[in-house]
Amino acid sequence: MASPLLHLAALEKLAAEPRDLPEPLARSLVADTEYGRFGTLLPDLPAFENPAAGLCRLAGLSGAPPPLFSRLFHGPRPVAVLLKAAELVARGALVGRSAGQALLSGWIVHLALDRALDVQAARLAAAGPDAGRPERAVRRVAHFQALLYLRERFGREPLGDAELVQWMRVAKRKGMPWAGVGGGLFEVTRLSLLEVYGQAPTRAQADAWVRGLFVASKLLASRLGSRIGRTAAADGLKPALYVGPGVDFPTALDRGLSLAREYLGHLDRLLARGDFGKRARGRFLSGVPENEAACAAA
Repeated sequence: MASPLLHLAALEKLAAEPRDLPEPLARSLVADTEYGRFGTLLPDLPAFENPAAGLCRLAGLSGAPPPLFSRLFHGPRPVAVLLKAAELVARGALVGRSAGQALLSGWIVHLALDRALDVQAARLAAAGPDAGRPERAVRRVAHFQALLYLRERFGREPLGDAELVQWMRVAKRKGMPWAGVGGGLFEVTRLSLLEVYGQAPTRAQADAWVRGLFVASKLLASRLGSRIGRTAAADGLKPALYVGPGVDFPTALDRGLSLAREYLGHLDRLLARGDFGKRARGRFLSGVPENEAACAAA
């Protein structure tokens, strides 16, 4: 599972290159940037119901199993959940078209990046010092790869920077999102999980995820941010985790971005047709397979 910070950076990079994206989705990501961030962070948001636990997972300091809804978002049928969400957005009854498209775009970017990067992260984790604690080891690898990439992309240390709060904001209003997630976005999320897995969060839970993320962003943007995120350790790990013998993270990330663009093309065609019958769903699943192994073999 790629770092939440990397998911945000990937989404921003894609949105900054709109000519490579379907025009309707590119417009939505500009108009409703916050909802795109919500979508791309959504599978990891449940961990931030407890901000301290979320930060520990983000920084690879915790080997605890992910919360229930993170497991479901990353579960055996992620594309089925996305398909249901896309159907709800296409109907337009719960959330505005632009907001819904931004949510779906961010969500599908998360899926593509995980698929492109997880195998490499697992391999590096298995060869590292935390191999006996695989959940923690993979998180640790993903976190340091994200730090090294963000430093390279933006030319500065990402943690401890006050701008991080804005960069991680998933609500339209600035400041603490006391109201949590918007009702339409919540309903799309709830109904999609409910149909596929028979379980869904309450509104209070989802709102707590969003507030917890904001608290975590404030801590990461503070003077303590670099210490919380173990920034000082990043340089020493660059040959092992970023660019070195047997590892080329920037190339792997480029593959993930290409896969995201491909998936977004399939999403745009699905939404444009507005057909969610069996054949239409089959066409979408042929381009965005439910099975990650099928994706890797393609």
